[in-house]
Amino acid sequence: KAEELRRLFASYDSSNTGSISPKHADLLLRSEILNIKNPEKILSDIINNEKDSVTLDDLMRRFQNYSKEQETKANLIDAFKVFDKQGSGVVATTELINIMIKLQKEIGSTEDEIRQLVAEADFDHDGFINYIEFVEMLFEI
Repeated sequence: KAEELRRLFASYDSSNTGSISPKHADLLLRSEILNIKNPEKILSDIINNEKDSVTLDDLMRRFQNYSKEQETKANLIDAFKVFDKQGSGVVATTELINIMIKLQKEIGSTEDEIRQLVAEADFDHDGFINYIEFVEMLFEI
């Protein structure tokens, strides 16, 4: 998709300045070719700092970081699916806690932190976690 990004960027950079407005960057990312649902995440610090332009290099770096994050999310969701025998989109909190405790060293969290995180992810307190929502929550932290 990097080549598509370059091509789209050039089409918005009609005066060949090497930069486009954040509004055009938003439209570019939402285009049918790239189809990013919430480009605000990619452009957040540009929008928050009220920058008036975005360069191709800056946008490319942000896009690559976003793509890596999306790939990591997809991999985590695939890993959860292994434990979702019924294909219901949920995993038992006890099972998740046990798995995470076994991976405690890799996760870099204490057992108490793991239990707290899982408790927070069990939004309706039914003992099950929607793992897609859980993965999204992990990336919000």
